[in-house]
Amino acid sequence: VMTTTSSSLFHRLAEGLLRHRALAAAGFAALCLGLLAGAGSLRVDFSARAFFGSDAASLAELDALRAAWGPADGALLLAAKVEEGSLLQRSRLRALAALDAALLGVEGVRRVTGLHDLPLPVDEGGALAFRSVQELLETEPARAAARAREVLSDPLLVPLFVAQDGRYAAIAVELSVDPDDIGAVRPVVDAVQAVVA
Repeated sequence: VMTTTSSSLFHRLAEGLLRHRALAAAGFAALCLGLLAGAGSLRVDFSARAFFGSDAASLAELDALRAAWGPADGALLLAAKVEEGSLLQRSRLRALAALDAALLGVEGVRRVTGLHDLPLPVDEGGALAFRSVQELLETEPARAAARAREVLSDPLLVPLFVAQDGRYAAIAVELSVDPDDIGAVRPVVDAVQAVVA
């Protein structure tokens, strides 16, 4: 509810602006120019540090975290899952390889590492060699079940890259964009989601 005093104050202000239009316009322009004078020094910052604002304690915690763990590594971790059986079947490893190839086609993705291309040590005539999980299962179909059991008993792979029952596997997607720049990361994440969907 407006009182008579505030109503008459507004009325006098409106009449004054109407009587002195040129002066009011010049005053408004001067106010806008004054506000815009510092706009050239403004910088848009979408980094993780910007989200902490001026809270010195939170920034100190972020710096301590980065000192202990290093900078953000720019990796996305995806999980592959099957309802029945194991991912360590040749057709499923081929599907994982196709997914990895599609992910490599996403702008902003540097490298993809999945279960199918993990190297395993093999004895080749007394010499130690490394061959991918998929290569071992493809080239030695008679030994595929034994090789799958070897993978599932490898402490370097289980549970880091594959679950002990073989139903889940991790896919590491390394980004080529700065992980601290949310504006650059978001489109890559959206594109990866579109490929996986």
